[in-house]
Amino acid sequence: MNTVNDRKLVGGMISSIGFSQQDFASIKYIFLYLSNGLKEISFESDDDFCLVLTDSKRIKVQVKINTLTIPFARELSKNISYTDQNIIIGSSYDDSFRNVLQYKNRHLSSLSGEFYDDKGKLYSDWEMYCQGINIDSTFLLNCDFDIIDGVNQFAIARDAISQWAEKQKLIIDVNTLINELKSVISDKRCKCGHLSITEIQDIIFKHRNTRIELYNNTADLRLVTEVIEEIIRNNPFFEKEILPIKYSIENHHYVEARSRIEECLFNHILEADFTRLYLWILNVLGEHSYIISLKSKYYLNDMFCYLEFAKAYYNLKEWNEARACLNEIDKKVWDENIFFLSALIYHDSKQDNEAQQELLKCLELNDSFIDALIMLGTLTSISNPDEAIKSFEKALLIDENCSAAYYGLAVLSENAFDFESALNYYNDYATKCTDEISSEIMAKIAAFSFICNKDHWELLFQKWNMLFRKQKQASGEEAVLMPVIDWEQSYIFLLISKTDGFTIICGDTTIFEYQEGKNEARSSIGLVLPHIGFSMHKFVNENSFNPVRASDRYNMEEAALPAIIRDYTSLEGYNETLSKLLKTGKLHLNHKFGNNSKEYIINDDDITIEMKITGSELIGNIIIGDILMRVWIDPIGNGFRSFRKQLSRDCSFNEACIVMKCNNHESTLTFKKKVIHIIYCD
Repeated sequence: MNTVNDRKLVGGMISSIGFSQQDFASIKYIFLYLSNGLKEISFESDDDFCLVLTDSKRIKVQVKINTLTIPFARELSKNISYTDQNIIIGSSYDDSFRNVLQYKNRHLSSLSGEFYDDKGKLYSDWEMYCQGINIDSTFLLNCDFDIIDGVNQFAIARDAISQWAEKQKLIIDVNTLINELKSVISDKRCKCGHLSITEIQDIIFKHRNTRIELYNNTADLRLVTEVIEEIIRNNPFFEKEILPIKYSIENHHYVEARSRIEECLFNHILEADFTRLYLWILNVLGEHSYIISLKSKYYLNDMFCYLEFAKAYYNLKEWNEARACLNEIDKKVWDENIFFLSALIYHDSKQDNEAQQELLKCLELNDSFIDALIMLGTLTSISNPDEAIKSFEKALLIDENCSAAYYGLAVLSENAFDFESALNYYNDYATKCTDEISSEIMAKIAAFSFICNKDHWELLFQKWNMLFRKQKQASGEEAVLMPVIDWEQSYIFLLISKTDGFTIICGDTTIFEYQEGKNEARSSIGLVLPHIGFSMHKFVNENSFNPVRASDRYNMEEAALPAIIRDYTSLEGYNETLSKLLKTGKLHLNHKFGNNSKEYIINDDDITIEMKITGSELIGNIIIGDILMRVWIDPIGNGFRSFRKQLSRDCSFNEACIVMKCNNHESTLTFKKKVIHIIYCD
């Protein structure tokens, strides 16, 4: 996989707009079946995706952008296989098809004995109804139907994850998990690959968001590695069984490590030693309730086990039980990890003074314990801001990329009405933070930039609007307030966010208003940049006939455009071809991504593409104006099959592109894919 400026060129296809409906559907059904026997999700078949269960059962899923109607269902029924279970997903139902599903549910209720009417009559009514609409009743009964619309697709996937996490009693950073899953699934889809249950669980693990993540990654990992090495020293004859577990843990393959440990316990190999590791790995994977269920079996008189049970109770918010487990450990042997967990328990039990004392004891043992410094700074930020500043600054001396320390300093500066410093710290926080910042933080950055009279504050308000609509899944007009309190005066910023623009009001004055034109610019490669709308607005309005497409920038989607890649061996040849193309006047600049990467739009009438397949070769002639470009693609392989499949798909924008590349220089020429003609020769 080649990565160029955050774009993925995979299998002859370029990551772009469209198809997110399919990816979000994949995420929803992964979590519906994750605890019900899911083995893998596959993108290798002709269906959009296939769920493979542990009992070898296969559930084939087709995702359609169309509204599910009776004529459309009738057409689908002609090409359905009843060997496997089928699910058909549309963007919505029309009234007639909703009636079909009501009849179906009524019929299924009668078969299950849940309906009080005459079953024979209901069955005959069902068959007559299906004959009347000319659809095979077997098709309707053997297919499940669902809808995932473009506006609410993110929320649908998010709800599926949240419901699963609630049943598992897990705390998960759902938004960042969805973003990573969507990226991975998009990549697998383009490559016609598959995603195993182990890979899915490893991705989920990375986005667990517990208060004691420390124990699962850093300090505990070192402790566990030491425990494993001690086991090997004491039991050299079992090195063959122990080393694979050690390597799995060191590489964060925790699901694999758990399976290996369970196998050792099943075979009664070093049960006491592996019990400790087993409890630790279950905590890492978030299976806290399961750990508690094992208490009578594995509650050994051992500091390591007491600590693991305390962590499990803590994550289940059972503070008294967690405290009781810690009290089983002799205070003389408490280390910084136990003091830190004790501080967390005190804090969540609303005993902040005791929590501060435990943190001070923790830092006496290890004054470089960043999590303890951050927590101490947070707890003292109101009562003793000077000490809080010292804690945050010390954390930054240890790790200059510690985003939590920048956030703490930003809040302290804001509370002191030092908006200039608060702005700098919030900017540092946004830069260092590995996850997408919240719209509330973006609102503060925009507001402080306006108050401090910084350049480009308008763009920051646009980014606030964009993040607000994305994170709140806004579909219509919405409003949100952002108050800022100063020594001398107060500022109340009001964002009125619409689908086609936004307005910023401060007090009684409208300080900024932006309305998208009919043909607003957007990025055809899925990049959302704060300057896009403003830099393109003038260009769009000057020429109403230019080919920049209308779009809803707040519902940016990622999918795959069929892409023709043209590699140049020399920069001279690349520049010469691009210069000739620009002189034709047929290329319209859409976006500039850095100094060496641009995207251009081409009108349908200005480009002709013919590709001929002879044997194992595909030769393409591309004519733009009076310029001829020759391209060659190997048609034998996944890349071309995916390319052809993308050409035949119907999606929101139905575009394709040519990607001209030379080292780190790149130009993307985008056009409607209907201009591509492929001729098959004998």
